[in-house]
Amino acid sequence: MKSDVVVIGSGFGGLSTAILLARLGLKVTLAEAEPHPGGCLRSYTREGVDCPVGVHYIGATAPGEVLGDFIDVLGIRSALDLRRIGQSGIIDRYTFDDEVFELPNTIDRLAASLADRFPEAPDGVAFVIELLRSAMASLRTSGARAVASAPITKNAAEYLADKHLPDRLVDILAVQGFLVGANLRDCPASFLSTLTASLLMSACELGSSGIAMADAMADRAREAGVAMILGDAVVAVDTNGSGACAVRLQSGTALAASAVVAGIHPKTLAHMLPDGAYPDAYRAGLHRLQETAGLLSVVALVDSGEHPPTDFNAFRLYGAPRNGLRGVYAQLRPSGQPGLTRLTVLRETSYADWARWHDTSTGRRGPEYRAEKARRAQLALKEAEGAVGPLSDPRVIDVWTPLTLRDWVHAPEGGTYGVRHSIRDGLEYLVLSRPPVEHLYLVGQSAVAPGLLGISLGVLRVVGFLAGRDAVRGLMANGLRMG
Repeated sequence: MKSDVVVIGSGFGGLSTAILLARLGLKVTLAEAEPHPGGCLRSYTREGVDCPVGVHYIGATAPGEVLGDFIDVLGIRSALDLRRIGQSGIIDRYTFDDEVFELPNTIDRLAASLADRFPEAPDGVAFVIELLRSAMASLRTSGARAVASAPITKNAAEYLADKHLPDRLVDILAVQGFLVGANLRDCPASFLSTLTASLLMSACELGSSGIAMADAMADRAREAGVAMILGDAVVAVDTNGSGACAVRLQSGTALAASAVVAGIHPKTLAHMLPDGAYPDAYRAGLHRLQETAGLLSVVALVDSGEHPPTDFNAFRLYGAPRNGLRGVYAQLRPSGQPGLTRLTVLRETSYADWARWHDTSTGRRGPEYRAEKARRAQLALKEAEGAVGPLSDPRVIDVWTPLTLRDWVHAPEGGTYGVRHSIRDGLEYLVLSRPPVEHLYLVGQSAVAPGLLGISLGVLRVVGFLAGRDAVRGLMANGLRMG
């Protein structure tokens, strides 16, 4: 039977798109290659410890804020048990080569901190604070909303250079791009300011787990009437003279639809389309897009007496972030094990670092791969000492690489954040919600903001295309009233 929409992939973008479209009365089928839904949302356990994959902390999560209202309309807030971070006073600690800067938990405290740190540049500090306040206003759904003042059509480096800010102030603004693969020379000027602004509004982390979040969203999808097919990968998207019209699964099943929404990597989608579906110039441009760098993730257990859990995040940055980000991200959180704290360390690593195992699959890479993972894990832990202090005998319980993520979410080079956000590639590649095939849409990446915040904005855009913007506004308003 023909669906109104087939959704490919069950990450945050795919699941939330399916939920909203089904609640708006469309017949929706969702197809997922893996046996469990969630994609990068889904955490996993090692030795009874929950290990996050793609959700470490998020912003703009309170009611009346973009992501917060999106979570409420999906009906998953209670399942997430969101916990505010930074209640001790800071959200993040940035350790540079020569000093430490702590990102406070409110915009007013940040204004005071920057004024104290940069007394020689009052105009520069005032500009940064106004930029962030404007971005915060743009992320509020209640009251009068403003448009963020930083442009999407100019890269952050050029935009900030015009303001003659102190170098270290630019470094501070650049740090938030570390985890999301965004650097000042590529990303839109609005991108990093929106990310920082969202954290200043309401920085939170999951009090439950990524498993609970993924399962709650899958439950909401089924309750809305979405037909979910798990463990059967989409291998092709069929087109006719009118555009996308069906998908074919690995099992041989064909799913006809009036529209197809792909919550997967845009290059993976391109391989599913028949030759000639994309114009040659667009396909070539798409494949020229650079990937965001991959991550090495290390999860270890450390003595809680020496390293008690904290409610902030720690970065150790090397060199000048404004010229290219390099360093590690570290998070100390409760492990659920008596006397032990969970230490999560993320360190950038390129796909080329792991190229010799390109043709292998998870669980079958051999002893040399395991040895290389162990070696790099120790290097990452050593660097993390610059963020959290000396580590005595950390017990590593898991390490994953870009190859792990490639096999898990089918991203070509295992980048957590897909293609690099770069205005140099043109808006048609920066936004990526409407490829040049009728009735075909993409969710999962946004030029405005990264992570779940950016995905939610992209989902609302695509759902508006398919069901009408007025219907989406009504759904959001009704959902919030019922919540």
